[in-house]
Amino acid sequence: MYIKEIKVKSYDVCKNNTIKLSSVMQYFQQIARENLDMLGMTYNFLKEKNIVFVLTKYKIKIFKSMFADEKYIYKTSPCAVSGVSFIRDFLIEDNGGNVFAESSSTWIIIDFDKRTILRPNRLPFEIAPDAKLVDFVPERIRTCVQETPSYSYSTKVKYSQLDANNHLNNCHYADIIIDGIYENGFLLPESYEFDISYEHEAALGAELKLDFYNSDNKIYVECNNLTDGSICFSAYFRY
Repeated sequence: MYIKEIKVKSYDVCKNNTIKLSSVMQYFQQIARENLDMLGMTYNFLKEKNIVFVLTKYKIKIFKSMFADEKYIYKTSPCAVSGVSFIRDFLIEDNGGNVFAESSSTWIIIDFDKRTILRPNRLPFEIAPDAKLVDFVPERIRTCVQETPSYSYSTKVKYSQLDANNHLNNCHYADIIIDGIYENGFLLPESYEFDISYEHEAALGAELKLDFYNSDNKIYVECNNLTDGSICFSAYFRY
């Protein structure tokens, strides 16, 4: 398990001074990367071997708001390998042990040039399973928006949204989704659950169309990449 105290940065909050979902995901991404560094598998080391980690699924539960300039304890644990997927959990607490958020995610390794999935044994070092931090794992979300969406939102992948793997960084998907929700007159409550399954990469210049469907206490989202005709991701919020 890897543990790090993180102070929420002023630029990682939204207009009500609470941390953005994308920022939570960025902090998770960073501590996962630092944990791999400790195991000798830095990004540059793996890249030299033409291997990169790619996120495939996320389940995140936010229980309480987190504010700028406040410090929280972030924990992450690589807890299992299932088929070609690496399962990694996350937890956010305060110094008193109060849980603010918990998450489970699945990752795969791919051949960077060919963009094909590799078996876990292609890693140069084994990632030994550690403690399970939460009592769930993310499930695959299939097409979840009915034929007639409640509303839609269109955007385009910009240069500033790319990461070192040369695709739209997984954290930016949360920003795009929330932009679409906000544009259509809805704000997320203090506590909610967010699930997302990434289907295909989105490259620079891709035209994305997000369709939303509101039902009871859920918002379903499906993103279609109009440039190549693929489904980019499926997601939902439960609140």
